[in-house]
Amino acid sequence: MDSHNQKTHKKVIRKGLSLYKTTRSPYWFARIWISGDQKYVARSTKEISRLAAEEVAEELLNDLKQDRYVFGVPKDRTFSHYADMSIKEQQRQSGKTKNPRFAKDDEKLLKRDGDGIIDYFRRRMYGGVACRSIPIQNILILSIFKRILGY
Repeated sequence: MDSHNQKTHKKVIRKGLSLYKTTRSPYWFARIWISGDQKYVARSTKEISRLAAEEVAEELLNDLKQDRYVFGVPKDRTFSHYADMSIKEQQRQSGKTKNPRFAKDDEKLLKRDGDGIIDYFRRRMYGGVACRSIPIQNILILSIFKRILGY
């Protein structure tokens, strides 16, 4: 017994972009590789003709590129990811080996609405993690100063 969602017709347009059809739908679907998130996104082209579906698939890919969704930064390489790691580590240390306000002060600077550090650097690539021996909060401070100074 075949599944209703089984892909019947497959057509690779180019690397990262392909079309397919399912037994349940008369329409072609575009399958697009999102390198930033390391996953595929499937969107219906709402076209019955394969040639028309190819054009729509190209348009869908271009729309995703313009939103910087396709070539985005992986979530585990963003500034906000490392800032959240730093906040969690500081919360773990505060009250035990550090002052109880240790985590709260930095968290307010990082998460301040409108002009906080995370708001400014949110989805930017963070490539400063080269040495595991440097504490994460020092790496964050270094990356902030590098950005400000233009390095």
